[in-house]
Amino acid sequence: MVKKILLSSIIAILATVMFAPKKSLYYLLESELQKNGIVLSNENLSTNPFGLSIQNSSFYIENTHVGNIESISITMLLLYNAVTISNFNPTESVKKMVPISISEIDVKYAIWNPLEYLFISWVVLVK
Repeated sequence: MVKKILLSSIIAILATVMFAPKKSLYYLLESELQKNGIVLSNENLSTNPFGLSIQNSSFYIENTHVGNIESISITMLLLYNAVTISNFNPTESVKKMVPISISEIDVKYAIWNPLEYLFISWVVLVK
């Protein structure tokens, strides 16, 4: 009996994640970011059963082009979520202020540890 309830719960969670409207969730997130002056534009969206992939986007803060992001991968599993941003290349004007290039940023969140999230970044100094 317990096995059937556990199996049914796992199947319900997986079905919820697989059939969630991921593009609609992304556009909701984008509109919330836009309220704070953060805009991603010219992006190419693609979905997979457990997440969303965003390719070749331009990153703007307060209508100022800050840089380009090669890829953003969002994994949504309800119990465990992860966002990976790969290859952020700042514009020349931003490089003059802060001479860095970010190769990867990982942010992970798990429901079994709700007060903590893991944030890992790889920063490369540009000369």
